[in-house]
Formats: sequence, structure tokens, C-alpha cells
Amino acid sequence: MATPEKEAVVKELAELFQEKPGIYLADFTGLNVEAIGILRQKCRKNAVQFRVIKNRLAKRAVEGTAVESVLPYLSGPTALVTCMEDPAVPARVLKEFVDEYERPSIKAGVIEGRLLNAEQVWRIAKLPAREVLLSQFMGGLQSPLRSLIWAMKGVGQGLVRALAAVQEQKAAQEGGQG
Repeated sequence: MATPEKEAVVKELAELFQEKPGIYLADFTGLNVEAIGILRQKCRKNAVQFRVIKNRLAKRAVEGTAVESVLPYLSGPTALVTCMEDPAVPARVLKEFVDEYERPSIKAGVIEGRLLNAEQVWRIAKLPAREVLLSQFMGGLQSPLRSLIWAMKGVGQGLVRALAAVQEQKAAQEGGQG
């Protein structure tokens, strides 16, 4: 029989799986307490939540939901790594930590209901930050417009120069006739 505490945990996990845009499951085997503390600090600094979960309760939380595809990955030591904002931030934090400590290993990820394997998670971790991508996108949009403006400015300047040359030529002809 389920205790009220376990029911509350299942409900909380179900909400986490449904609300968070990016969810990552990591196997933290091989990390000592000190390393896990450092990882938690890095997570907090980046507004990322790192939480060790009980697989049995997590399975109950995801059964019959859009993220049910994570069920096969809910075995062994499992940490749930999430972020409310940018779904790529937890992947970057994990990648940075793994580069230094070689652990934890990524089991899977879910971004907006789509299951990702470990390789896909690492690819997401390599993406630039959201702000950088937006600025690159805006720069790409502005580039053709800027080129058009410069081209139009060049045509206008050329026309002004041509008219000035014609005016000088007429003035010279009138001066030569007089």
C-alpha cells in the first residue's frame, strides 16, 4: 500500500516530467559525495535542478504520460536533471562536469516529449546558448537588408555624381561659348 509521502513524491515527479521543457536522466555511479556536491553547486549556479530519484516511484509517475518512453531508462542509480527555462542548459552543465570528472553518464533525455539518447543529449550540449543563437539569427536576417540598403545608397550616390558631372559639363560648354 502506498504511503501519503510516496504518493506526494509520485505526484511531484509527474508534474516535473510534464512541466519541464528539458529532462535528463543520469547515472551518477562512481561519483563520490564531494563530486556530487560540486555537481549540485554547478547546477544551482545555472538554475538547474539535480535530484536523485527512486526508479519505482518515477515509473509510476510517467506511466500513461507523454514521457512514458523513459521507462526503460529508469533502472539503476538515477538522477533527474531539469531546468525550467532553456532545455539545453542542463545538458551543458552535465557536459561541462563530465569533461572534468568523466561522470555521470547520461541515460536519456526528453525535450518537449521527444526521447533523446545520450549522443543526442551531447549534441544539444554543444549548441550555443539561446541568446547567442537568437543574435546569430537576427544578424542573418539583418544582413540581406543591410546589403540592400548599401546597394541602394550606392545607386543614389552614383546618380548624384552623374548629374553633377553633367552639370559641370554643361557649365563648361556654356563658359566656352560665352
